[in-house]
Amino acid sequence: MSRGVSVKARDSSATAPLLRRINASAVLDYLTAAGAVTGTEVMAATGLSRPTVHTLCDHLIALGWVTELDGRRPEGNGRSGRPARCYQFNALAGYVLGIDLGENKVSVVLSDLRGDPLATTTSEFPSIDISARDRVVLTRRAVRVVLKSAGVDRSSVFAAGMGVAAPVTTGGHLLVSNDYLPGMASLDLVKSVGQGYAWPILVENDANLAALGERWRGVAAGVDNLIVILAGERLGAGLYLGGQLIRGHDGGAGELGFLEMVEGVGGTEGIGAVARIQGRTAVAAAVLARQSAGPDRTDGQPHSLLALAGGDPARVTGNLVTAAARAGDPVALEILDGIAERMARVVGVLATMLNPEMVVIGGRSADVLELIHDRILEHLPPFTKESPRLEPTRLGDRGVLWGAVRLALDHVQAHVFDSLTELLPAENHPSLPLTREANR
Repeated sequence: MSRGVSVKARDSSATAPLLRRINASAVLDYLTAAGAVTGTEVMAATGLSRPTVHTLCDHLIALGWVTELDGRRPEGNGRSGRPARCYQFNALAGYVLGIDLGENKVSVVLSDLRGDPLATTTSEFPSIDISARDRVVLTRRAVRVVLKSAGVDRSSVFAAGMGVAAPVTTGGHLLVSNDYLPGMASLDLVKSVGQGYAWPILVENDANLAALGERWRGVAAGVDNLIVILAGERLGAGLYLGGQLIRGHDGGAGELGFLEMVEGVGGTEGIGAVARIQGRTAVAAAVLARQSAGPDRTDGQPHSLLALAGGDPARVTGNLVTAAARAGDPVALEILDGIAERMARVVGVLATMLNPEMVVIGGRSADVLELIHDRILEHLPPFTKESPRLEPTRLGDRGVLWGAVRLALDHVQAHVFDSLTELLPAENHPSLPLTREANR
């Protein structure tokens, strides 16, 4: 098929409203990614005609999304003529919120319409067993904090994306057992968090948002077959395959409960949880061994896991195991090597089933990943015939937040022309973009 064939010829079902929206999206995407540009530059980038470009820009100016600057004179010595109209995207025409409502904490970021953060806050929960009501209260408080910090009125927020550590139905409800996140399954999260706010809240599984975040601001830019594994306290996967996010029938795609049946894995505990559990077991065993050896027995290694924990298994955390491994403690190093092999099995199973180009491991275990990334690669070949590119996240524990912002921005940009599309031009053009990827 010729590249120059028109949109109508390529898709006979393309209607005038669809073409209007595609035109509008193409112009908005380009202006969002560009600086100050002329109408001619917008035409060249989108393939749209001059009347269409200027009409669309006029509507964006009316909405406040674009400002018109002093025009540029035509280039060239001695050339005269009317200055070209010049446009610039107004990123402060409105704002979006990204919310990461996790098991242990809630983080909120306020961003402008380019996705650049203006204010961020994080609140740790006093316990993972706090009530659903208390989670909502702390989330709403965090929203107020970022709005106040940035000096932004709630009326200027256009949308919020929110990631939660559970499967999410198409209606925005959580599919989760009561012993994991007490009370959350019966909660109308959109209504309870959004009470008093006019903007929509878009609820999505946290691993799915991490996949969007990695494609937008992380190591997976432009990767259309991607798996992101969140591996902090529990394992969950965001699946971006064939150029789209895979949610499944009712939001359950990417849930990894089947790992209970995988030899050498046995459950969905994440890197941090396994390091903590095995570290506490090792310290308890060392304490017993020292007691059996008598009161004069010393560990002899000031930076060992036992010493760092002060002989108290309850003080062991995943970070403490990591610190001991960095100091060369053989017990901690053995724990992390076992975790590396376990993660290789997880990656191998997912890679064999779904054949991704890349697997990104993220979550709250970035420090551990620095130590075990190479070991995962070494353990991986026996578990899959074609190993994907394996990358640690570069977003730290902010991947879900970036994905939440991206989700909110996509919603806002998709609906910015809702009230105007009947008035916009519906132009077929050979080079008209059919996908919205300019600012991903």
